[in-house]
Amino acid sequence: MGHLIATRCASRQGVLTPLGAELTGALLAVQFCKTLGLTRINFEGDAQVAVNAINSSTRDMSNFGHVVDDIHTELQGLPCWQFTFTRRDGNKAAHRLSRFAALHAISQTWRDTPPVWLRDIIYLEQTALGD
Repeated sequence: MGHLIATRCASRQGVLTPLGAELTGALLAVQFCKTLGLTRINFEGDAQVAVNAINSSTRDMSNFGHVVDDIHTELQGLPCWQFTFTRRDGNKAAHRLSRFAALHAISQTWRDTPPVWLRDIIYLEQTALGD
């Protein structure tokens, strides 16, 4: 398992559906990891449809196909990546970050140390994973 390098949440105008939000979040996560210079990344998503679309080698012709295409383009620059489905109760930190961004209409990045209101969840999740 890895360790926490940074925490980020982002608020976006015009994302009206849960699938659109999941795919937009995935794109932002990939771009953020590339900005940090990370090369071995396991992304987790709690929307099975989004994870399946990203992992598919078939062209996505849905309303969000362009976002999936953008994700695939960004992933080409990463030598080792994986998108996996994790139930929401298995990634409460991501859920709390998304709620924070939505409630406060804010985008925020924390390097090395997450915000106080998120530390307990991250600690519990890392403990459950054996980190």
